[in-house]
Amino acid sequence: MSGEIIAFRHLLRDELAHLLDAEGMGCGDTADALVEIVTSVSRYLEEGTALFPLVFVCDDLAALLRTVGGREARAIGAGDRSAATVRRALKACAPLASDAWSIYFERVADGGLRYGMFRTDGFVLVESPMEILRHTRDRALHAIGVVQLGDSVVELRTGSGLVRYVYLSGSRSDAPSRAVFLRGMLAALVRDVPEPLRVDTWTFFRRVFVEARRAGHGSLVAVIPEGAPVPALFADGILLDEPIDLPAAIARYHDGRNEDARARLQALGGLLAGMMGVDGITLLRTDGVIVGYNVFVPHPSEASSQAPVGGARRRTYELLAAAVGTELAAAFYRSQDGHMECASVT
Repeated sequence: MSGEIIAFRHLLRDELAHLLDAEGMGCGDTADALVEIVTSVSRYLEEGTALFPLVFVCDDLAALLRTVGGREARAIGAGDRSAATVRRALKACAPLASDAWSIYFERVADGGLRYGMFRTDGFVLVESPMEILRHTRDRALHAIGVVQLGDSVVELRTGSGLVRYVYLSGSRSDAPSRAVFLRGMLAALVRDVPEPLRVDTWTFFRRVFVEARRAGHGSLVAVIPEGAPVPALFADGILLDEPIDLPAAIARYHDGRNEDARARLQALGGLLAGMMGVDGITLLRTDGVIVGYNVFVPHPSEASSQAPVGGARRRTYELLAAAVGTELAAAFYRSQDGHMECASVT
């Protein structure tokens, strides 16, 4: 007896067709193409390497570029509005869509799709194009951004402000979005930053946290209150002789606006992302200062501290979360597959 095939693709297509209609972009062929974009981006692999392309679908490329600060659009190819065109475009473009480069699909009047790449400013104090789209409310823009938030979890954001989260795995669809966890963490990190530097410090940390996921490594972060000593619970690790004062570096950049200060800030972003990719905990402070990394806490059931990988990383986060409100202002956990949790002082 042959079994029946249960497929959810048509359900996803219906939901995305409704989103396109609401954005003034209703089109059955575009819905098919958008389904392919979403399912591909949700877990994109090229030669076994995970890639995280940021993809935009639009009716007017020039208008999209003006909105998100895009420049240097590079046409790659064209085709009909089909899944086959999307697969061909991603094969050609996804390996290039890193750092400051994004992929675009522009709908053209003959029913086709043009696709290619565009560049934005990758400076660590500049919002990413997707972040800009998140607070855009322009019903005339007719654009949709697509980005992977975690393994098999995708965000779609429209130019008019509509948003959909697509869960293509068994993960709980009622779980809070990544933005909720990042907001709690970022609020703790800038709590004691001087007001004139707070927004830029927030942007700096947000870009680093988002970019760190590309490394495919889990992360643990603990935030110490300004003026407090490093808690005794941190048994071992690398504490910087001179903690890195990010707000001070941002202030120097604003004072000089020179290439050296800009390059130094960009390098500090890469340095922090590297610290977050090392086993152990990255220690930060509520005044935006980097204190240390590769730091460990002893587990009650362990004779000695071990690098927190897999379940050990999760157990370490639980110890950190228990210290929030006393020795810590916040604790943050991201698993290798993108699951996030954050405990912070409200």
